[in-house]
Amino acid sequence: IPHPRKRKKKTCKGGNSFHDSSPPSPFPSRYVFTVLAGHLMLLSLPFFSTSTVWTLTNGAHAVVSFIFLHWIKGAAFVTFDADEHALLTQWEQLDHGEQFSTSRKFLIVFPIGLFLLSMLYVGHGNLVFYLNLAFLALSVVPKLPMFHKVRLFDINKY
Repeated sequence: IPHPRKRKKKTCKGGNSFHDSSPPSPFPSRYVFTVLAGHLMLLSLPFFSTSTVWTLTNGAHAVVSFIFLHWIKGAAFVTFDADEHALLTQWEQLDHGEQFSTSRKFLIVFPIGLFLLSMLYVGHGNLVFYLNLAFLALSVVPKLPMFHKVRLFDINKY
C-alpha cells in the first residue's frame, strides 16, 4: 500500500507530468503593469477626476484589447505557418485555440476586475455605469467560447 502522502504524479499522453516545473509566465504581471502605468498617467492629469480616470482606463483597455485581440488578424511574427493563421485573430490563435487555458482565463477575468474597480469609484446610479458596462461587454463577450471563429454580420471576415 503506497503511503498516502507520497502520491504518484499524474502524467499526460507524452509522459510529461501535469505539474510542470517551468517558471510562471511574466505575461500577467507585465499586462497589469502596463494597464496600471496607463492609469497612473491619466491620474496625473489634474483636470480629470478619479471616477473619470477609472472610466477612461476601463474604456481604453476595452478598445485596445478588442482591436489587438479580436480585430487584427494574422500571425504577429513571420513563421512557417503564417498562412495557416492569416484569417485568425490573436485570440483565436492564443494557446492553439484551447478554451479556458490559463492565459485566456486571465484575459477574461482582468476586465471584470477592472470593471469592479471602476464601479467602486464611479457608483452604480448614473450613466457612466452603463458606459463602463458597455466597455465590459466589449471586453468579455468576444472572448466567450460560443463566439470562437464567429464574425458578426460578416464584418472582418476576410
